[in-house]
Amino acid sequence: MASDSWGVVRPSKQKNDSEDVDPEKDTDPSELDSPDLSMGDLSEIEAAIESCFKEMHNASLQKYDADKADRTAALFLITQMRLSSLIEDVEMKAKNAKNEITRIEAEKYFEYKTNNTDKKITENMLLNYIAKDSEIIKTKKECVQYEANYKKWTYILGTLKDGHIYFRNLGKNKNWSE
Repeated sequence: MASDSWGVVRPSKQKNDSEDVDPEKDTDPSELDSPDLSMGDLSEIEAAIESCFKEMHNASLQKYDADKADRTAALFLITQMRLSSLIEDVEMKAKNAKNEITRIEAEKYFEYKTNNTDKKITENMLLNYIAKDSEIIKTKKECVQYEANYKKWTYILGTLKDGHIYFRNLGKNKNWSE
């Protein structure tokens, strides 16, 4: 995969590059050279986000070309779509981590309740045993990390949306000033 000057990664053609598309033949859409809108790996998404932030920084320092603004708005939009896929995965991991905490807590509760039949353990004491269990503590830390990642990417998505609107409006200004 190669990336253009905007950091947009495009897959290379599946067929021989010198081959033209024949309109008479059935063409599989996956064989056409189009932007890769899949999630990609994290480094590709981060590179695209960094490109967006650089363009926003450039726009804050000097007058921004209206023609370039249209392309930059498209870059922001593509990055939003990629980031949305990442957010979906991160959100699922966060929700699964919460479910895992509940599962482990229930398992530990049952374990402590059935193993300590000789002593009378109060419900509060049992909950404290569960809360300080190392497996539960580790799982809760992982859950907090997943939730923090989810929030971070959601905030960045909001910034990308605002940036897309900003550059789209800059692109519209070329028509208004003519």
